[in-house]
Amino acid sequence: MFGWLVVVVSLAVVYLAWGLAAGDPLAMLRAMLGVLTDVGRLSGASWYVLALIAVRVLFLAAALEESLFRGLLQPWLQRRLPVSTAIGITSMVFSLMHVYPVAYPAGLIFGVIAGILRVRRSTTATFAMHVLTDVTLLVVAVLIRA
Repeated sequence: MFGWLVVVVSLAVVYLAWGLAAGDPLAMLRAMLGVLTDVGRLSGASWYVLALIAVRVLFLAAALEESLFRGLLQPWLQRRLPVSTAIGITSMVFSLMHVYPVAYPAGLIFGVIAGILRVRRSTTATFAMHVLTDVTLLVVAVLIRA
């Protein structure tokens, strides 16, 4: 139920620690949020661009990614490998799919938590967690940017 909160808190801890090691924790957090959210598109956006961002954040990204990774790939791997290995592989592929290296830890953390949730509950639960996480990250990105 609170998987999204675990994801968000875990991301904050990892990126702030990484930022402290690099010398500027806020810059590292902003870089991650800039890649993972649509915050850069919000300033001066028309109403229809804002509507498209809302649809993407609330439905498209979560639905497509969760259907592919937790709905298809993870169960397929679980039939052939131990559950922990299937979650690990799915999480790594999910992380690498996000393309930008600054997003890899976020994808990995989210992927592991979503993988565990998929085993315990359902793909619908991972979809809900994905939406809540995306909305939370977008709100945090807007607040940090302000």
